[in-house]
Amino acid sequence: MAIGQGVPSYDAFTVASGGVEVVPSDWMPASDCRSLVREDPCALWLDWYGDQHGFTPAVSDYSFNDFVFRKGKELEAAWLHIYGDHNVRVCQHDGNARLARNLKVTLEMMNDGAPVIVHPALWWAPEKIYGAPDLIALSTWIEQNFPNALPPAEVNAGATGQRNGHYIALDVKIKTKIDENGNKKDLEMVTAQLSMYSYMLGHLQGYMPQSAFVICRDRVTSPFRIELTSALNSPLDQSLASIRDHWRDIRLNGNRYLPWKDDVVEVNLSADNEKWDSSKKVIAADKTPGGDVTQVLKISLKHKKTLTTLGFPSLNSLLAVDLPSFRSISAKESATAKRRSSSEQFLTRTGPGNPSFLQSRLSRPRRSLSSLLIMSFFRT
Repeated sequence: MAIGQGVPSYDAFTVASGGVEVVPSDWMPASDCRSLVREDPCALWLDWYGDQHGFTPAVSDYSFNDFVFRKGKELEAAWLHIYGDHNVRVCQHDGNARLARNLKVTLEMMNDGAPVIVHPALWWAPEKIYGAPDLIALSTWIEQNFPNALPPAEVNAGATGQRNGHYIALDVKIKTKIDENGNKKDLEMVTAQLSMYSYMLGHLQGYMPQSAFVICRDRVTSPFRIELTSALNSPLDQSLASIRDHWRDIRLNGNRYLPWKDDVVEVNLSADNEKWDSSKKVIAADKTPGGDVTQVLKISLKHKKTLTTLGFPSLNSLLAVDLPSFRSISAKESATAKRRSSSEQFLTRTGPGNPSFLQSRLSRPRRSLSSLLIMSFFRT
């Protein structure tokens, strides 16, 4: 498929829709990047298959997630009132993005050169992805409203007879300080999501954006720019394709997986999830043989994999560790000593505050009551 710069050499609707009227169940919504970037595949499994195993989502009249969601919508509405109050909206609800007729409406508005399109429907059948960013806006509109937000070379790039510049995806987030180290995971999530939107947008308009923007609570007048690397006439970026493939594996094969047995849907208590936290704790403590190590505060999924490699696949194996014994291994066992030394360094390094924190609690054999007390201490 030959793809030009600014004008696709193919019918965008035909290729993007793949001939279907409604998004198939195995197409990934870009918004679902969140769970997999946070290393929480178990949450997706619980969404789709949890009820088959007796798990139910937590319900609360005082849900923090619902509160944050409402505040996010309020921020979006306030921002659009200032910058895009008279612009057109395609999808009234998130589910509307699944309808091909809304993809068609989006393309018609793009062809007409609408400066801003709120909640457009974006599809790309060849990669089985779809979604609805908060808005897309012309690069020239962004330059007019936020001078110097874009590199000069990007402002007028991708223009056609009806379109001044090219469309760029923007999302509104309630977060603050999105570019600081403490919010690294949040930036990874929004980058993945906007990158997927932009990949679809680039193929729909025949020009691949090199930028996307996130509008935050402390950046309402200076959107944070995210540099993109996707290319036209190329497959989805490998990092995004890996997320998409993982998502589809769980969606299509999740009925054959169990979080306490299969890594593809493994539990990770270090990734908070208000909806499923109680179910994940049951899986980690009661379902997983020996107990899942992410019950220990500060042990993430990455740490869990490292510990498994070092010979500590469960919480029981951690609680049975005798760290001083590592120092008395004979020279003829040097290879094994090196491996155990690495694990000792890991365990002491991950202790909060005092380096001996984990050692003092994990160097004695596991007993039922002490284990419960330790787990309770770590989780609180």
